[in-house]
Amino acid sequence: MSAMLTATKVKRLGRTAGFDLVGIARAEPLEDFERYCAWLDRGFHGDMAYLEQGAEARRDPRSLLPKAQSVVVCGLNYLTPHPFRIPQESGDQPVISRHAWGRDYHVVVRRRLKRLLRLIEEHVGRAVRARLCVDTAPLLERALAARAGLGWIGKNNCLIHPVFGSFLFLGELVLDIELMPDEPIGNRCGRCARCLSACPTQALAAPHLLDARRCIAYLTIEHRGPIESGLALRMGARVYGCDACQEVCPWNRRAQQRLATNVREFWPASHLANVQFGVFIFENESEFRCFFTGGPIRRLRWETWQRNLVIAFQNARRTGRMPQG
Repeated sequence: MSAMLTATKVKRLGRTAGFDLVGIARAEPLEDFERYCAWLDRGFHGDMAYLEQGAEARRDPRSLLPKAQSVVVCGLNYLTPHPFRIPQESGDQPVISRHAWGRDYHVVVRRRLKRLLRLIEEHVGRAVRARLCVDTAPLLERALAARAGLGWIGKNNCLIHPVFGSFLFLGELVLDIELMPDEPIGNRCGRCARCLSACPTQALAAPHLLDARRCIAYLTIEHRGPIESGLALRMGARVYGCDACQEVCPWNRRAQQRLATNVREFWPASHLANVQFGVFIFENESEFRCFFTGGPIRRLRWETWQRNLVIAFQNARRTGRMPQG
């Protein structure tokens, strides 16, 4: 039996599919596109040439689905109940960004998007033309999420929700169905600038302006080749990603006190708990891939991992937290 699909129904189905947040935006050109192009013109994207090559496609979600009318934006909380690991307080251990503690979010989010699409098709009684997007699709997904009322773009360029904070994975369903869009949430950062001050490399050149070339997340994941010595020194013990600007955000502190993800797949894998540097030294690439099976680190280049580990180990020794032998 078929039925009319409403925005309210989509949100209910989204929660049934396992998402914490579901919002709807019109499939129209994004106002943030011009700001995105200006960011590219300044070269702040560094080595990420794919951002420039696919820039025009990001102007309008309909580049992915020509007859699209709506974008269903879904958010999944990955804030685990485990405490933040502040690198300055644990310099004798390699530090991994929270988003990589558990299973690869691409797999988890895509699986739930597929389930949501099946539920929608069952409800309307027909096949629905749609595109599933998780991170790698040419979409300005944070801008779409803000348009869909899932939060606002903070000064650190993260999407911030008033309840869940910014530790959110996003996924989108671009649909050929017209749905009532949600209203955006106004910016609530106020005068707070803790994220700008907390960045170890001053990658946040100004509020809402990230110079990725200085960002530790970019340097440890996207950047190939050597890292400039001044930046390497500021990486501390980080070997994959960086959460510094999110750790200090008051909205995340509030979320930490009252809200933890119920997605066990995002909880820290047992072999990543309280690891020492020696655990992360592998004899070959095959051993490295096997150790990180199922997680996002497995997709990292082997040479990049080796470089990151050497820098982090040298920084730990330099601070006196590691034996010199």
